[in-house]
Amino acid sequence: MLAAGKPIQTGIPEPIALDSRPSEAAHSYVITAVDAAGNTSAPSETVYLNFGLLPVNNLHLTLNEGGLPQLQWQYGSSGITGYHLYRGVPENPIRINTGLIVHNGTTTRFVDKTYNAGEGSDGATQARTYTVVAVDSHKVESIGHSITLPALSVSADATEHREALKRGVINRVYFTVINRGERTASGVRLYVSVNDKGTAREHHSSPFRVEAGGSTRVPVVIGGYRKLDSYTTLQLRLEQQPQPGETVTLRQSEEVQAGDLAVMIEEISISRMLKMHFLRLIR
Repeated sequence: MLAAGKPIQTGIPEPIALDSRPSEAAHSYVITAVDAAGNTSAPSETVYLNFGLLPVNNLHLTLNEGGLPQLQWQYGSSGITGYHLYRGVPENPIRINTGLIVHNGTTTRFVDKTYNAGEGSDGATQARTYTVVAVDSHKVESIGHSITLPALSVSADATEHREALKRGVINRVYFTVINRGERTASGVRLYVSVNDKGTAREHHSSPFRVEAGGSTRVPVVIGGYRKLDSYTTLQLRLEQQPQPGETVTLRQSEEVQAGDLAVMIEEISISRMLKMHFLRLIR
């Protein structure tokens, strides 16, 4: 079969060569030596190179409330049969999938059922790095594309039995974001969505960072919509975009009380009156 083939390059003076027009179907290369008389040696061992075996793209990682981490990605080339998914540092990866993850031609999804012993969690209980590789028909893997789930969780600050939201005014609500991981989480935003009688109203913080093993208070300005329920569920979303084409999302929720501005004014007035009377008694 080699005798019938046509060399892609001849008369190579140095032990290096360039295939300027690689084939989309043939990915194996062999080398033969030629002496001055034109005698050709037996071919070398075959070297396989799939130039189209590229890293996956549009890699997204989501941890929903009470759920397990879900990864999804796309692949922009052909000639692959599936994927492998690894966890841990790239230097010592542990494969998660038992069988090859099937390539379906569009978006591929995978749920990590090994996270948190398979139990759903409220926020991320631990950080975990994932690496996705594409695999071709010769079982050769592409360069890995890695993404990390930070060990973050969020909760609204205590309001000391008073309503966290007031109807009719602009509210500044504080949340505490905790990082249980060993690495600082940077470029994080907190998104807060409230239900205004069937209409989702979303608000977000400025970008912030949380030091490893630490926490930070994050303010979010939220409108005091007239149709807020007395007990309103806040949909909380921590989002991070480590690199272009990557998104990490953690979702939680929390129920808070909402009250009217008139009630708040009355409470403040009573407080001021009591203070004034107290001052008069002292004098």
